[in-house]
Amino acid sequence: METLQKIHEDLEIIKAMQFLNKRALTFDELVQYTGMAKSYLYKKTMLNEIPGASRPMGKKLYFDREKIDQWLLGSPSEPPMSDEEIESRAANFITTGKI
Repeated sequence: METLQKIHEDLEIIKAMQFLNKRALTFDELVQYTGMAKSYLYKKTMLNEIPGASRPMGKKLYFDREKIDQWLLGSPSEPPMSDEEIESRAANFITTGKI
């Protein structure tokens, strides 16, 4: 009987971790994946401070796991701009008033 209980527990753990194979995570999966508090992640999401967040169907929020990994590891989600690109964007901003 103990063996059956152990198998059942292991199966539940496997089911709970299936999201690790997904590229797009739901908010609840993000909470579980990062181990961060829901309230903290809600705040970061509201302030657009979490990269890879999108609402492809308008309502439910999804997160790109690869971008979350970069964010968690402190890697920039985009490569730094070159001096030429910075100058070009600055000139464009001065001319058009848009970034």
